[in-house]
Amino acid sequence: MSGDLGISLNNLFLNAPLLGYSALAAGFLLVVSLLSGLGRFDFLALASGRTLLFLGLGATTALFIYLLGTGPTQMLPPDVPRGRVTEGLSRLPLFLLALAYGPSVGVLGGLLFAGLLLSLTGQAPLIFGLLIMIELAVLGWLALAPSVFKWRWAGPFNVLAALLLSWATAGTAVLFLLELDAASFAAHWQYHKLTLAGLSPLLLLWLPPSIYRRTFVGSRVPGAAAISGLSERKASDRGAPELTGNLEGDRRLGTVDIPPVGERRKRRRSRSLEPVYIREELRRASA
Repeated sequence: MSGDLGISLNNLFLNAPLLGYSALAAGFLLVVSLLSGLGRFDFLALASGRTLLFLGLGATTALFIYLLGTGPTQMLPPDVPRGRVTEGLSRLPLFLLALAYGPSVGVLGGLLFAGLLLSLTGQAPLIFGLLIMIELAVLGWLALAPSVFKWRWAGPFNVLAALLLSWATAGTAVLFLLELDAASFAAHWQYHKLTLAGLSPLLLLWLPPSIYRRTFVGSRVPGAAAISGLSERKASDRGAPELTGNLEGDRRLGTVDIPPVGERRKRRRSRSLEPVYIREELRRASA
């Protein structure tokens, strides 16, 4: 069995080197991306009910958008291939999962989407499914840095970079299987341009980091862990409330007892007017 597999792989690289090496590069990207997420324990975000809710919402929203392009609904001009455009737009909720939670949750959302599609329609497009899995894994890997929890531009930048890496590897294998000119940039652009138009990565510029921090609580992506998980764990270990670093804000929230500026000045002035022996008695009593 292993010998036959070795012979078939050898024939693949000899007879179709473009397919063989592009598939090998895509597999390498997939493994590296998933390992980067496992190294940060990004799957621990699934312990939160909120994460599971967003996982289900992302997959069902992607499914609804995808079915708009394959069903009888006429929502686009007749000369525009609806399936290709809605394929791109259906990626958006899944890409948000990968950006917010990392590669493991992103790939799980893609698997859930494929499972729902298979259960409803009885078929799942294999090429589309494999390509989107690579895209989600690579996007989740790139989302670790730069993080959408820190920079607004990180969302569209990571999406475009993930699409470039995915389409240059797995996308090349897809074009080869479709008997297109996989070595031509023009063929890649002709195949993917409607998907890119439907996805519209620049839409992510409307989401500031504060939205990600308030919405995707419990994520292991850098920036979110320091706000939701790490600081709370450190505060609980100390037996003290979590501080934001803003003293005036912490005073108003009641997390720390810091008097207003005017009150602090009055206290210092009253202590300076106390006789020395009273301050000494108070110091000895407190000791």
